[in-house]
Amino acid sequence: MQKALPAQPMPHGFGWLAKEQRTMAGIEDHFDKAYHGKSVDELAASPVDALKGVTEADGEHLKAAFGIKTVKDLGTNKFFLWAQDVAKQAK
Repeated sequence: MQKALPAQPMPHGFGWLAKEQRTMAGIEDHFDKAYHGKSVDELAASPVDALKGVTEADGEHLKAAFGIKTVKDLGTNKFFLWAQDVAKQAK
């Protein structure tokens, strides 16, 4: 008869926390004050002009050029991800 495996240790990072408990240090600093206190999911669903330094006109340009409407759209856009890959490899 096989012995039971020991319980796995808690994983490193925040993956084991409930979704609503996960935070990114200083994430609010990247957003206009009107968006402070919102959950990560709410921030992801916010328009890109919620980000500090991004104007409504910038948001309209991103929407027209790439179909980007939300912060999540911006963060998951394939062209921006490709550019990040190049930038990381160029270090």
